[in-house]
Amino acid sequence: MIADSVSSAYSVEDRLNADSLAQLLFREAVVEVGERAKGVLPECHGRIEQAVQLLLVSEVQWLPDGSVQVQGPEQEDAIYGMQDTCPCPENAQTPRGWCVHRLAGAIAKRASALVQTQLETLSAPLQPEPL
Repeated sequence: MIADSVSSAYSVEDRLNADSLAQLLFREAVVEVGERAKGVLPECHGRIEQAVQLLLVSEVQWLPDGSVQVQGPEQEDAIYGMQDTCPCPENAQTPRGWCVHRLAGAIAKRASALVQTQLETLSAPLQPEPL
C-alpha cells in the first residue's frame, strides 16, 4: 500500500516535471519562432510581437479539430477559432491576412512542432560511443 502511494507520487512528480519542461521549451520556441517570423513577414512586426505575447500569457488554446482558439488582445470577450482564416475584423486590413490571431495560431503550431522534436531528442536513448 505504501509502495503504491510512493510509486504514484513519483509518477505525478515526474509528469509535473515533464509538463514544466514542455512549458519552458514551448515558451522558448514561441520566442524563437516569433523572431523567425519577423524576418519572413517584416511588415507584420508589431502584430508578431502581439501574437508572441498572447502565446506567452496563455491566451491560445488547441481545439480538438486541430485549429487554435485565440483570445483577442483588443477585446477580452472576443475569441477567434481558425485554421487558415480568421473571422476577426482586423483580418481584412492586414498584409496577406496575417492578423494577430492567425499569427498566434501559426507561431503556436510551429513552436509545438519544435518542442515535440526537442522532447523526442531528449527522450531518445543515448547511443554508446564506439571504442
